[in-house]
Amino acid sequence: MLETSKGNHRLSWLNMLAAFKLQHGEYAEAERLEREVLPWMQTHERLGKGSLQALGTTRRIIETMWKQGGSKVEEARRLAEEAAELVKAMGMSKFAKYQEEERQMLRDLMAQLENESES
Repeated sequence: MLETSKGNHRLSWLNMLAAFKLQHGEYAEAERLEREVLPWMQTHERLGKGSLQALGTTRRIIETMWKQGGSKVEEARRLAEEAAELVKAMGMSKFAKYQEEERQMLRDLMAQLENESES
């Protein structure tokens, strides 16, 4: 689905559509779209697993899973732990200057999701 004659031009569009779906409560569809985009980001030569783009997409996947509830919450927690490890490893990468910001965004997301769960 992602490949076009000129490469992966649909990725930005899919990423924006996933964000739209998340905003409108279509969590399963948002997760599906983000999971379609994430592998490309993680393997792109200029991006990678620890890139800002891949981490942002990972945070949205965490949020979509959490908001689906049930067993997805535990899966979201595990993915958040994996993301925290990627952020920890950023210190030695070309994205090092963004490490603390990424760490804080992940913390903030998890705190927000925990608060929403308690409400």
